[in-house]
Amino acid sequence: MTPIVKRNTLYHLRMLVDRVPSILAYWDRDLICRFANRAYESWFGINPDDLIGMPIADFLGQELFVKNESHIRSVLDGHEQLFERTILGPDGSERYSLVNYIPHVMDGEVLGFMVLASDVSKLKEAEKNLQTEVTERKRLQAELVQSDKLASIGQLAAGVAHEINNPIGYVFSNFGTLEDYLGKFFQILSAYEQAESSISDPAVAARLRELRQAVELDFLKEDIPQLMQESKHGIEQVRQIVRALKDFSRVDSSDTWQATNLHQCIDTALTLANSEIKHKADIVKHYGEIPEVECLPSQINQVVMNLVVNAAQAMGAVRGCITIRTGVEDDQVWFSVSDNGSGIPPETLKRIFEPFFTTKPIGQGTGLGLSVSYGIVQRHNGAIDVTSVPGGGTTFHITLPIRQEKLLAEAEQADA
Repeated sequence: MTPIVKRNTLYHLRMLVDRVPSILAYWDRDLICRFANRAYESWFGINPDDLIGMPIADFLGQELFVKNESHIRSVLDGHEQLFERTILGPDGSERYSLVNYIPHVMDGEVLGFMVLASDVSKLKEAEKNLQTEVTERKRLQAELVQSDKLASIGQLAAGVAHEINNPIGYVFSNFGTLEDYLGKFFQILSAYEQAESSISDPAVAARLRELRQAVELDFLKEDIPQLMQESKHGIEQVRQIVRALKDFSRVDSSDTWQATNLHQCIDTALTLANSEIKHKADIVKHYGEIPEVECLPSQINQVVMNLVVNAAQAMGAVRGCITIRTGVEDDQVWFSVSDNGSGIPPETLKRIFEPFFTTKPIGQGTGLGLSVSYGIVQRHNGAIDVTSVPGGGTTFHITLPIRQEKLLAEAEQADA
């Protein structure tokens, strides 16, 4: 190769290297820069000519040098290095880079190493967007699975409610008749007791006293009304559960938007979740004056159930309190579920709406409850917020539009 050709080749090679957007450099074994391309100017705001002869520690700075030191030692031992770094530009902007240290080996000796660093910020952004999309898909899939479960549970609940409703109807009706009969019986018994003193035959009077003591008549007169009252309360509870099951199953199959009494939704959810709550917390309700809300009642039931069950599970050994409040503000209604339980740590609070995220022991939680609740509230064009103090309890605040204007507009647009 003639000197002119060699000079032209070096010129074109240098021109090519200087136009590469990635940074290219060579550092010798003493960690002194021997070559750097023009990309260093846009990356770091430094003239590459000023880098020549500069120690790598001076260029990187103490903090970044310490981070890279293990890679530098490894490449000088002959091992190629590939790692990621976030680099601050001269304007303070962050640049995500993929860094490659390539050892320069000659006759078995490492003379130095080459540096190739590429800007992967766009790839990182695409990766982040992809992860967001994957997370959203998981959430939607979880919501779909939960909706299918709700539909199945709704059908089962409707069947169970129907099967229980008829016999409990007979029991309630007969119980009312029995109450009437007992009332008449006690009237007759009272008349007999009043006439007892007028019995002239001593043997008959003695026999009546013996029977009265044998059957413990005075105790029965006190105990029977209490038994009847407790039984009536139990029957009323069963009827209330049946009504709650019917409310829960009412729209699962049709999935119909309808004007709904939010307080009734909350009460239905509390009835169904009672077995999870009653041994752990007391329920306190502060209901405001609110209008009916256009919603999917069964799904709002599910949101309330998820929140109150989670609140109950947050209680420790000491019995706690769950407070439910409702109100209206402008064209929205709101309800909140507060507990005085253990609270949620800040690092956990950021992730509680992620699908499949749970802090419960294996087998005690799927990590879907709050994610599905979030999706339901979003579907209702509402918002769900949470505040928590570790050791001081948690509050979930849900707002819902009174009327689904957005859905109506979309429906009208579809019909046009």
